Amino acid sequence: MAILNSALRAEALPERSCLKQAYRLGQLYQERGLASEVIKLLLRIQKLQPYEEDTYFSLMKLYSELGDDSGVQEQYELLMSSLCRDLEVPVSEFISTWYASWCRKKELRALQNL
Repeated sequence: MAILNSALRAEALPERSCLKQAYRLGQLYQERGLASEVIKLLLRIQKLQPYEEDTYFSLMKLYSELGDDSGVQEQYELLMSSLCRDLEVPVSEFISTWYASWCRKKELRALQNL
């Protein structure tokens, strides 16, 4: 809730507009297959906006597509620590559900490779 309230404040509106533009740029990079550029951009956004769930989730999905399991896990842990520890806000249910599903798929892949 604190994140939403912050985003709705009048002084935060130009910042939100910049975030939207940055995400659009990330989409263009991704459409052109420039995954490393998308990662760099999202990590920069994350440094500027450490409580922005979308950056963590976007990175998790991108790392998953690239087969970077440790990247997915790292982003989820960073998200958990920044939201839960710093703000005492739970991670959104959608992201938690996605991550649990990703973990199950990862375990199945590991079992198939035995």
